[in-house]
Amino acid sequence: MKSKKRSINVKSKLLALLIGVSLILALVAVPLMSGCAPKVPEAPEVPEVPGAFGDPIKFAMCDPMTGPHAVTGMGRHMAVQLLTEAINDKGGLVVDGVHHLIDHRMYDNVSWNPFDEKKAYEKMILKDGVGFSISTWTSATTKAVAELCQENKHLRIAWGGGWLNPDYPYIMSEESGGPLYYIGGIQAVTDAHPELKRVAWLLSDNTPNLSAKPWIEIGCRALGLEVVYDKIHPDDTVDYMPVMSAVVATNPDLIIMGCATAWQAAAVEAAMVLGYKGAWLCESLYPRIYDKEVWDYFGSLDTYSLYGNYVVKNEFVPDIVYEVYTSYEAAYPGQWDACMSEVVQAALFWKYAVETAGSTDPTVVMNTLYAMPEVDHPVFGKSGWGGEDIHGCSHWLITPVGVNKIIDGVETIVAMPSILDFLNKYSDLVHEVLDREGLLYQP
Repeated sequence: MKSKKRSINVKSKLLALLIGVSLILALVAVPLMSGCAPKVPEAPEVPEVPGAFGDPIKFAMCDPMTGPHAVTGMGRHMAVQLLTEAINDKGGLVVDGVHHLIDHRMYDNVSWNPFDEKKAYEKMILKDGVGFSISTWTSATTKAVAELCQENKHLRIAWGGGWLNPDYPYIMSEESGGPLYYIGGIQAVTDAHPELKRVAWLLSDNTPNLSAKPWIEIGCRALGLEVVYDKIHPDDTVDYMPVMSAVVATNPDLIIMGCATAWQAAAVEAAMVLGYKGAWLCESLYPRIYDKEVWDYFGSLDTYSLYGNYVVKNEFVPDIVYEVYTSYEAAYPGQWDACMSEVVQAALFWKYAVETAGSTDPTVVMNTLYAMPEVDHPVFGKSGWGGEDIHGCSHWLITPVGVNKIIDGVETIVAMPSILDFLNKYSDLVHEVLDREGLLYQP
């Protein structure tokens, strides 16, 4: 009875959260581009700064605004919206000496659904004439829009490298990101806790988890973890007592919880009721959907998460991203999540790319970036292009990844492992697993 009551409470809190963020979107009049007729966005206001102004640059983001993972996408859309407003207030992008304001647009892929991603991109490119976008790294959604982006010379920048292909150079990844961040997370956890030996995978059947599973396997095998549970459960599961009972029965030292926007609190509450006392590695966390008792339980354990959280200023936190967090917290107190950092990083990279290329032409920007042997990423610093041995092309900027730990109740970034070093050291294992899964590029 206790677990059932908790599940109902989590559902109501999620619903309240979705309603709250939806009201925020309505109040700020953000243009949402989905299957229905989009609202025509207002032109950004020209600030009083010296210098000539050219035409605004249309820049889009595609992420969930509806569906079970809307709580992820809506907050991330708002983070990028605040970032672009801050950039515009300072004069926008400066391209070859000319100011260009950002015409920021938002599109809905209905919780990373490939069909809806393509539908959104058709509106974005063919109707709205947008030349640049940032979007998810998941393989199925990326493949769904690759041809459209290539044919229309639209530069789509992903926050990870789930799928890249030499025939589609307009599909680019600006960071190691997903799904490679699991490797960084597993490395950070095992470095801090070498006693961990038995791992359970807690993955549902959404597209990010299915794309990530081979990389989680690579990380576990490389670092000597025995996988004791690897069953996939439906993403719409409500009652997590049966799932977590099966997981806890395998006596794991570590649970790796994948992309779990809609169900993570229910799963963690069930684990608490069942008395699990081991470590956690979570793709992302949403503290605002937890009861205090459950969040305190989480914090009492060795609980790690990905996406590099920037709410506690330390040596891993760039000033520019910390400023975005503080602005967001001022506008929407208590609503920040660590996963917002990855879209802020992608938007900052796009700004860097356009200004470095000195052009608003997507093709010029793309060619300029690929010609650079070393890219000074605005968040991760100097990084190089890679991925040719996996994707058949070097369209993937290989960066470190941020790993957090809950300290005093707050996700605090504690490590930034090198992904390049891991890929070089375990290249044979990477190729073995990806080849088995049909994920290595075949000419």
